[in-house]
Amino acid sequence: MIYKNALHWFRRDLRIKDNIGLYNCQKKAKFITTIFIYDQNILSLLDNKNDLRVEFLYQSLLDLKSQLREKGISLFTYYGDPKKIIIDFIKKNQIDYLTFNRDYENYPLKRDSDIKKIVSNLGLESESFKDHVIFEGDEIYTANGKPYSVFSPFRNNWIKKLDNKKFNLKNLKYQNNKSYKETNVINLKEFGFNNMNLRKKNILPGSKGAKSELKKFSSIINNYSDNRDFPNLSANSRLSVHLRFGTISIRELVNKCFEVNTISSNKWLNELVWRDFYSSILFNFPYVEKLEFNKKYQNLKWNKNDIFFNAWCNGKTGYPIVDAAITELNLTGFMHNRCRMIVASFLTKHLLCDWRLGEAYFAKKLIDFDLASNNGGWQWAASTGCDSQPYFRVFNPSLQSEKFDKLGKYIKRYLPIFKSVDPKYLHSPWQHSDKLEIYGIKLGKNYPLPIVNHPKARVKAIDFFKRL
Repeated sequence: MIYKNALHWFRRDLRIKDNIGLYNCQKKAKFITTIFIYDQNILSLLDNKNDLRVEFLYQSLLDLKSQLREKGISLFTYYGDPKKIIIDFIKKNQIDYLTFNRDYENYPLKRDSDIKKIVSNLGLESESFKDHVIFEGDEIYTANGKPYSVFSPFRNNWIKKLDNKKFNLKNLKYQNNKSYKETNVINLKEFGFNNMNLRKKNILPGSKGAKSELKKFSSIINNYSDNRDFPNLSANSRLSVHLRFGTISIRELVNKCFEVNTISSNKWLNELVWRDFYSSILFNFPYVEKLEFNKKYQNLKWNKNDIFFNAWCNGKTGYPIVDAAITELNLTGFMHNRCRMIVASFLTKHLLCDWRLGEAYFAKKLIDFDLASNNGGWQWAASTGCDSQPYFRVFNPSLQSEKFDKLGKYIKRYLPIFKSVDPKYLHSPWQHSDKLEIYGIKLGKNYPLPIVNHPKARVKAIDFFKRL
């Protein structure tokens, strides 16, 4: 059936290249138009009006609007309740077919289900599509028909099911539509947010930004396996924010892995599989959004110590690698993946603070925040999640620092007080207080003493879990 007037609703798919829902919308309709809604039910929860993610959205929408204009397709943007806005738009513009790409988080699942019911009650058609992941939560199950809770067999099944086949990327056609309307993308100030300068944060928005980042990463992808864990090196793709907002297709990135087909590209492919894995966990076990995946740990009595937590949030723990990583997050909205593991382990194992506190802090600060991946990563570090690190594994931040930032370049970049310090004094500064005074650093005054002792904290953490 060919519909007359169709509407594609953009959400986490801000591109026209290989957009499955948008492609099918055009394929099944004579004329299409598009809409994006700043969801007030989500944005009203953000207390920081200088939010890099909202600015990334705005800049990416400007880029998307330009791409759509070249195809003769209008983009309308709104702020408010999606249910009301979608239905009002459908009625006003005589839309007979609605498309959108599926989201797998708890709130969007409920919202989208409600909208589909309302559209159906109007006697109209709506259709959702898989676009955000390679395999959805119910597509990769065990032989017993149950979801995987261990990564390795999930990955093996994922690879087997894909069978190393490259995807045929879908492209949008030009629409000769005389009803094309030039529109303006709503500025953030109209709903209470401030515009930010993404260039100063080294963030490239939109599909153009994604294309640029992929091009840069393609030139170094063969070094990814060797360099990925070193935060001072520009060895990672920086495509996570583009996957988060869909300014690039996940299928295009998988194709890139198959095209390169080296040990390093396969290592990077692993990261894309982890993304599907955590999405599957959230979809099949929605309780993990609030509770520990491993139910035996739901009775853990986490430490309620505001002094510890605030020191962690402000990069004042006395462990330079931890403080540098948190400072990077607070300044840039980004944190290197190795450092995410270090700081998450420190908060949950050294300080015994609830992983939900750290997860919520990352949710506020990370420009690439993704609920499934963030939740999965934090529960992995806290040893409460699926296929997580064992509770007796407690990262030693000093050893992690020596191993992955031996010369202290990363630490010095974000903690300028150590700029001139000999690297051998950086990783455990409390052991070299007399040497540091030569550089003008007085521990406990202009740089904090460690808020906990690692050996003692490690023993305490192991006992904390063992008691349960």
